Amino acid sequence: MAKPVLECIMKPDTVSRKPQRIPVRIPASLLERVLLHHTDDNSPETRMLVAIIGQAFCDTQNRSKNPRIRTSANAFIKGKCLDRLTQLVGLEPNFVREMIAKGKSASRPETSVNSKGVSP
Repeated sequence: MAKPVLECIMKPDTVSRKPQRIPVRIPASLLERVLLHHTDDNSPETRMLVAIIGQAFCDTQNRSKNPRIRTSANAFIKGKCLDRLTQLVGLEPNFVREMIAKGKSASRPETSVNSKGVSP
């Protein structure tokens, strides 16, 4: 099966001349636009609640150095808080979780390659 274009960018490794995967970060604004597209209301309150979901998505990608933030964001996404939030904006919780999972998988490489071009 072909890899999605956004999943990775190929770059030759200087040692082994094998392509190396570079992770592509999916911005929260892209997730927010997709979620807003699926809502019926485009009020400021809806945009704020969708932005909260987008921030949780950013926090699950561990962009900060604090692991407590990632743990808290993962608990938020898996818990009932996300269910309540999505009900307020008119989205299905499972749809939102699926979009977040797709964004997380696209922002991680499938295999890591060390500086010598060898997978661990």
